[in-house]
Amino acid sequence: MSNYVQLGPVRTWYDETGDGEPVLLLHGGFVDSRTFDAAVPGLAEHFRVYRMDRRGHGRTPDVDGPISYDMMADDAIAFLDKVIGGQAHLVGYSDGANIACPRSPVAPSSSPRTTMP
Repeated sequence: MSNYVQLGPVRTWYDETGDGEPVLLLHGGFVDSRTFDAAVPGLAEHFRVYRMDRRGHGRTPDVDGPISYDMMADDAIAFLDKVIGGQAHLVGYSDGANIACPRSPVAPSSSPRTTMP
């Protein structure tokens, strides 16, 4: 099921499907969450899968001002709090890994596991 959520100034597109422990997929730069299309059905057999298009990517518009990994990580933390309601496994590659990685030591309660290829 796709939807939008307001995360600060960003109207963020997301999708959720499946049942089980939550997993948040964080896409790379210059692409959007559709890069996970092939993986979602298999993951959804075991997890509640969440995908979000980060600010300025895919179905989420850009906002005025600068963009940084810290800002995108803050968006992901806000998504965890507002949509998922707590912890989730984080899976990211490229920019998605850069977003997940700095937050794991800073906010260990946000993710029980972080996976990056």
